[in-house]
Amino acid sequence: MRKILVSVAFAAWAGQACAADLPSAKAPPPPPVFTAVPVAFSWTGFYAGIEGGASFMNARGDLNANGVPASYGKNATAGMLGGMVGYNQQLGSVVLGVEANGDAILGGKHTTTATDALGNPYAVSATHSYDADLRGRLGFAIDRALLFAAGGVAFGNVNMGYAGPALPGGATFNSDRVGWTVGGGMEYAFTNTIIGRAEYRYTDLGSATHFNAATGVSDKTRFDSNAALLGLMYKFGAPSH
Repeated sequence: MRKILVSVAFAAWAGQACAADLPSAKAPPPPPVFTAVPVAFSWTGFYAGIEGGASFMNARGDLNANGVPASYGKNATAGMLGGMVGYNQQLGSVVLGVEANGDAILGGKHTTTATDALGNPYAVSATHSYDADLRGRLGFAIDRALLFAAGGVAFGNVNMGYAGPALPGGATFNSDRVGWTVGGGMEYAFTNTIIGRAEYRYTDLGSATHFNAATGVSDKTRFDSNAALLGLMYKFGAPSH
């Protein structure tokens, strides 16, 4: 009986040993997977681009025609086309920057009528050919979106024209003016280098006085505008941090 029990125990032990030596049908564990963590977009860096839109201009004048003071106000709509260069520095969610803009004014003319010192009618017109500005910027970044406000010094010109029967050749007076501008908008980074912008901008070029001895006209004009613009910029340098 003892020999039988010993034989059974030895057979059980031998079976377990052989089973341990057989290859396992269980697949090995998969290798560890390392997931890349997305890097946050950074607004820091230089950029340059183009912009265009519409300018809604206001010309207001005080005339002295034939000794009688008069005033007028005229509105005109023109196109705008130009570009910008600038630099942003991101500090957390806050973005500080500086930008220079230059835009050609396409079309738009303000015209009114008055009479000269002899009682002859003539036309007074005001045109505007360019806007330029240097602005500081303050923005709040939400990853690839940026809400911003901007303001600074503005430059532009106003061309006053006089024409009528007593002045067949006409007379023009051009003044380059310095004023101020303020506005704001939103930018969005479509890629790490391509950025789109939608912006509103108000520009005030102040007032200037012209006197035309041929017509006896003293004309003081004030000029401002409201612009709606779209822009597309290219961001230089490292796209992210």
